[in-house]
Amino acid sequence: MVPQVVGWSPPTRPRYKINVDGSVFSTLESVGVGVLIRDSEGQVIAVLSKKINAPLGALEVEARAVEVGLEFARDTGVHDFILEGDSLSYRVSGARILTHEEDSLLEIQLKLINKPPVKSIQTEYGHIVDCIDINKQLAFDHPLLKHHKIQNAVIQMEKKKYYTGVEGSVTVYDPQVKEGQTYAQVYVYNGDDLNYYNLITTGWMVSPDIYHDGSPHFFAVFTDTNYNWWISIEGFVVGYYPKEIVFNLNQPQGLGWGGVAVGNPNGNSAPPMGSGEFSDGSNACEFSNIQYRNQENTTLAPQLPHYKIITDNPKCYDLKYDGYKNPEFGFTFKFGGPGGPCSN
Repeated sequence: MVPQVVGWSPPTRPRYKINVDGSVFSTLESVGVGVLIRDSEGQVIAVLSKKINAPLGALEVEARAVEVGLEFARDTGVHDFILEGDSLSYRVSGARILTHEEDSLLEIQLKLINKPPVKSIQTEYGHIVDCIDINKQLAFDHPLLKHHKIQNAVIQMEKKKYYTGVEGSVTVYDPQVKEGQTYAQVYVYNGDDLNYYNLITTGWMVSPDIYHDGSPHFFAVFTDTNYNWWISIEGFVVGYYPKEIVFNLNQPQGLGWGGVAVGNPNGNSAPPMGSGEFSDGSNACEFSNIQYRNQENTTLAPQLPHYKIITDNPKCYDLKYDGYKNPEFGFTFKFGGPGGPCSN
């Protein structure tokens, strides 16, 4: 075997080149990240080596290396550079003037993304928040998501002054999702019903479009919120959302549990939800020990008339709340369905 010699080509003056790389130390459950900045003459401007105590995979450590490289460039005052890794090369410039054609194209894109809000809210800090219908969110303009059909089967608490927490356990399944995505979630939000203008949600998801496989994956999603929120699994903290990156969720007015199925735009068949069985199936997906905390930080379970069950399309998905089951499982409900031709 002949070793491959990898050459380094200098950037054109006055640009810099930043090379980043990462290494995985599996036995130590840690990774290493290296950053090297050189000028057009090949002279070393700055070097950084950093150990990160986290069990990241190969792709994750490469992404982290890019992140560390960009932060290092900012800290060293390097603004016009090419960033290179094992399988990437990006150019970042401090300033660039748009051509007339590019400016016109940008104006067209801006018109496309300016969605008419159903409601506008001014925060105490003076920010204007436009509430966009959930089915018209900008994310759904992406080619992989445009015109997707969203179906919910959830238990949602009544809107109150505010809540301070939500929890529950859910069985994990791997329904056969050929197109679209399906997930089970717990969430807190501010907004009108399911038209969230602010949201933190977590659970498991099956999405071939996102993960390129048919396996369930843990996920957490948030919109801009201003309160510290923690996500934990069986007592272990796995996510932290500080108030600096999230505004207007210091006192969430609503929360819930349940399933969501997102169908592809041109498909006539929606994906399954939960295990793929309706709530009366022997292997139906189940939430147990569902609880929430009110504004007094008291832990409670959903009781009538303080919650509602939302099923967008009972022909394809349903939900049955069983209430209190036993000391081990607490308050439970089952949900799901096979999907299929769910068009109304």
